Amino acid sequence: MESDLLRAFQGGARRFLPEPPPEDDTLSWLALMQHHGVPTRLVDWTLSPYVAAYFAAEQEDRNAEQIAIYAIDFAYLRDVAGWLLKTDQKVEKVGHQIRLGDPELFVHLLVEKRMSVVAPIQSLRSNERQTYQKGVFLCPGSLEVSFEDNLQAMVRDHPPKNARRMVRILLPPTEREKMLKSLDLMNINRATLFPGLDGFSQNLRKKLELLNSPSRLRTDDYGKSGFYAEFGRF
Repeated sequence: MESDLLRAFQGGARRFLPEPPPEDDTLSWLALMQHHGVPTRLVDWTLSPYVAAYFAAEQEDRNAEQIAIYAIDFAYLRDVAGWLLKTDQKVEKVGHQIRLGDPELFVHLLVEKRMSVVAPIQSLRSNERQTYQKGVFLCPGSLEVSFEDNLQAMVRDHPPKNARRMVRILLPPTEREKMLKSLDLMNINRATLFPGLDGFSQNLRKKLELLNSPSRLRTDDYGKSGFYAEFGRF
């Protein structure tokens, strides 16, 4: 299904892209698809724990028992994926500088060989959202199994020196509102993570949601906090 979606997207997206990626740059096309809502093998992660906290808390789920933030050792994933490349006869000539986002190496290691590995990658063409979100893709090598199974196989075949290569931070849903307000004071919100009119509008909607929450500030505190300043005209 991935190859079918890729061909369909390439065929239609050119109508909207003044400078589309090269035909053979599969990774850049997949990154573009991912950021516009088309399912791909790429999984969105961020190098910022604060951005991760925002996305973990942004969507309210009344049935959720906890809010989870995951952290994976970036250096471990990069080193194992780089080692696999260096030991591959086809790419022996690349030398010490290996870029996992190189179109040819990406296709060979993660599409053709279907290795059970999770590799951190960056496409040669990053977009504005990636920059503001400090985004990075984690890419499973095998689509026959889940992301978690790829990761477990990687740890089993290439055990890390430090056992704690993945951490899960759990928070109660009651902390959601506090998290979003604190992050907003750090200028981490929809308006900054999704630059443009849509992101700005979505951020106003999120502020209104929090303003109407049961635990909002007292009426006489309205307008005294920077968080509510944008609603002073209402």
